[in-house]
Amino acid sequence: GSHHAIALNWTGPKTNSAKRGRRIALTGNCIRHEDAADTNGCGILVSAWSEVHIANNYIEGAHTGILLAPVGASDDTSRDIRIEGNQLRNVEYGVVASRGSVEGLEVCSNSIACKHIGVMLAGAVRSYVNRFGVAPGQRSVVVTTGDDGWRTANDLVAAGVDVAAIVD
Repeated sequence: GSHHAIALNWTGPKTNSAKRGRRIALTGNCIRHEDAADTNGCGILVSAWSEVHIANNYIEGAHTGILLAPVGASDDTSRDIRIEGNQLRNVEYGVVASRGSVEGLEVCSNSIACKHIGVMLAGAVRSYVNRFGVAPGQRSVVVTTGDDGWRTANDLVAAGVDVAAIVD
């Protein structure tokens, strides 16, 4: 079975269709995973949804607190996702945007205690550095397939972050 506490999986005929899952709010949930860190279980999994608001949830013991994982064709996306005010405790990874495409992601005011650094999209890193004047860490590795990653690395260096490597 699934090791995810809440999974928003779209099972429609075409993931990137206009009929994708839309407009949902996940608020006030208390999710406690027992031994989920060894199962790759997520507190909340979102794939191919738009207009999702994940707020004021408590997630403890999951491998990944909140996982955004669009599935299907390369143009499938999760859109307009706001993650705020959540508490993630004793998780391996906090908020992760993985495979596929995520557009309009806003992550703010969360309290995350995780064993490993989270994964941030390049646009989010540049927003932190250039718009808010906040370095998203002291040391980073930038993984890229194009100019966007190099721009991000340059912005990180300018903000005083040690860029240990650029993997292109």
